Amino acid sequence: MKNPNGYGGISKLPGNRRKPYRVRLTAGWQYQTDGKPLQKYHTLGYYTSRRAALIALADYNKRPYDLNLQHITLGELYNQWYDKHTVRLSRSSRCSFTAAWKKCTDIANEPIKKVKKAQMQAVLDNNQHLSPSVQTRLKTIFNGIFRLALENDLINVDYSRYLEKNATAKQTSRSIFTHSEIKCLWKNLELTLPLADGSRHHYNDVRLVDTVLIMLYSGIRIGEAAGNTNGTYRPQKADY
Repeated sequence: MKNPNGYGGISKLPGNRRKPYRVRLTAGWQYQTDGKPLQKYHTLGYYTSRRAALIALADYNKRPYDLNLQHITLGELYNQWYDKHTVRLSRSSRCSFTAAWKKCTDIANEPIKKVKKAQMQAVLDNNQHLSPSVQTRLKTIFNGIFRLALENDLINVDYSRYLEKNATAKQTSRSIFTHSEIKCLWKNLELTLPLADGSRHHYNDVRLVDTVLIMLYSGIRIGEAAGNTNGTYRPQKADY
């Protein structure tokens, strides 16, 4: 039975091919120099069987999408998600997502329609020796990318829903400052250091002891201190 006009068609290509069935859609008409119309096509895809090709063509006609987007990659969608998701986050949070994304280089150039659960799970599994927060960020990235793809009708199934975090990193042993060490910091609050040119400057030029004390009493982390400390805050003298 012939397909309706504008529905698309299936043809079997010659030779010994792994995917011999091609699905094409009309992209328009172009008139030649002799005035005869020439039909132009978009290729929807290649398939192993006629049945698979028919299903793909039916799915497309049920939910048409921009064929120019069918090859959009995981990395391209990540850039769109990152720009939208991190706009209100702190600099340190944005950096943490950027660092996590670097673990995905093996699949970054894969078309989103071809990315499956096993590929993303492999990224999580290959980085299970890192901190649990890295796994959480990776899963957040994949969830966000696939949600964006679903919203734009680029995929039909959200494989990121089935990912499992498998972090096995051991907790880092930490040692705290003793009272004597804190007292030593206060005693050396005005410490000066030689810089690269051999000169000596006041500690404010290199943010040494005061920054350590700020982090010690406030609980902020190094990344937060590096991004937010502006030199206007002075810790109050403790009773040591």
